Amino acid sequence: MNASNLRLFFLSIPLLFQGQLSNAQSIHTDGLNRFQPKISLLAGSYRFKGDQAISPYSSGNFIYGAAVGIDYSSWKFSAHYSKGTILWNNQLDLGRSNFQSRLNDAGIQFGRYLLSKEFSPMLQPYAMLGISVVKFETYTDLLNNNDIAYQFWSDGTIRNIPETHENLGISKIITRDYSYETPIAIGQKSICFPVELGLSAPLSDYLSADVSWKYLFMQSDNIDRNTDTKQWDNVQQITIRLNVSLIRKHSKSKQSTPTKNSPVDYSDVDFKSLWYTDEDGDGVNDLNDRCYATPKGAPVDKFGCTADSDADGIYDFNDQQPSSAPNSWVNESGVAYDDSWIQEHYSDSSSYFVQVLRRINKNSRPYPVRKFIPETSYQRWNALLEEHPEWRNTIRTSNQSFPSEFTAIDSNHDKFISLSELQNAANDLFDGRNDMTKEKLQKAIEYAFRNQ
Repeated sequence: MNASNLRLFFLSIPLLFQGQLSNAQSIHTDGLNRFQPKISLLAGSYRFKGDQAISPYSSGNFIYGAAVGIDYSSWKFSAHYSKGTILWNNQLDLGRSNFQSRLNDAGIQFGRYLLSKEFSPMLQPYAMLGISVVKFETYTDLLNNNDIAYQFWSDGTIRNIPETHENLGISKIITRDYSYETPIAIGQKSICFPVELGLSAPLSDYLSADVSWKYLFMQSDNIDRNTDTKQWDNVQQITIRLNVSLIRKHSKSKQSTPTKNSPVDYSDVDFKSLWYTDEDGDGVNDLNDRCYATPKGAPVDKFGCTADSDADGIYDFNDQQPSSAPNSWVNESGVAYDDSWIQEHYSDSSSYFVQVLRRINKNSRPYPVRKFIPETSYQRWNALLEEHPEWRNTIRTSNQSFPSEFTAIDSNHDKFISLSELQNAANDLFDGRNDMTKEKLQKAIEYAFRNQ
């Protein structure tokens, strides 16, 4: 897999692990079975791009197959087998290049749904990664149905003999039969790493339909039998899939539902017990308790809630410093850490964020740490640090030394290895530039995350 494809493959991985909008909630809730085995039929179209051939999505580039899979909560797993054809005919030059490749694809994929069922009940986007083996055989059309070789003349015709001045009067015009009879790549195999993005829509309790786009990271350059460039062949596919669930999605209730005219029996309900129940034992009945599961023995107000006067996360009855400054970092007793403790326990790699925070948010705390910085702001702050490396230099201690072996990676010479510099070093490794080796890159990564 070449460098650009490898980067695209790894960039797609975070899609599988991003947080759902409704955290800790399954997609299949409220009477839905979490475990869903299913069988599927699929059909679609290929798009191929090779060294000399670019075929669009069309009826000639078709795919069909079947799959078995399992949905469990928000996770997906499937095993598939498909067959298809890639067809390409070039009519722009005198060579009239053409080929037909017949593909057999067998593999497995895993992934997850990206949104909760409550947020998007009708359309469920998902992402999947996998591995498969693709076997293909490629043929070209060189002969007509009478086994006469095509001779392409400069006037745009196809004739039975080569174009020469002597053959002008005796040649015969023939036509292509578009029967691909001449093998050019037989019994070829390639490992493939598919990345799939799709949408799933329920049709009934047993049926659903998927529409997906898949990029196949082929490890072969032989589909069109042309290896003029170093890049591997590019295969994409658009697929429509019909899924049949083997277990009904909606669970049947074991209790009978009262009809409109049938009486409801409340004789077994202890209303007195419900009125006086106090599950957390704080002295406030559950009917009036606004704060469930308060600590045992903690003083509470009339609504069953404990007080935290300084909002530091430590309740007042356990807080040895109930009036600590806003936004302070406190220990388990609610006592704020002083600046010397923060300097001692957090490295320079985290404390340099203070320079950016002061410029953006006018933050008054002197030594913020990574876990208190909103994750959504990382990119903005990292970009500013790349523009202003002197912000780091002002707070780096003088006893820190920068290994000379990483000088080539430190492109802006600020004695700090940033994320973008690591990415550039990875590109150098993939492209064979600047004598970059896997060992040197690994050491640089370890140094950046352990010592900075």
